Amino acid sequence: ESLGCFATNLTGNHQVDLGNRNAGEMQHAKYEESIEKFYTLCDQMELNLRTAIDSQLQGKASQMYTPNSISTPPVDVQKYAHYLGTVRNQVVYAKDIHTALADAATSISVNTTAMSAMDSSN
Repeated sequence: ESLGCFATNLTGNHQVDLGNRNAGEMQHAKYEESIEKFYTLCDQMELNLRTAIDSQLQGKASQMYTPNSISTPPVDVQKYAHYLGTVRNQVVYAKDIHTALADAATSISVNTTAMSAMDSSN
């Protein structure tokens, strides 16, 4: 945009120098405004490039100082038949635990009753 304004001004000045136009007939483009926009865009590009460089340096440092790879291994998909076998084993295990706890509770109550009977007979 600023180069277009510059070219328009240069062409207009050239026409005035040749005598084809009067200086009052020229419409002056806002060159200063265009150059200011250009400098603003340059500043934004500079900031973006600095941010990209900082990001790249941060990534390089994190790879250098991270002892192990952070990538996660692919997830193994469990087959349905294997899943059913696992569930059956868990159910059997839960029943075994329930039976063991019920037997222990029965044993404790029988022993407690027997101890109470012995204490009352003495």
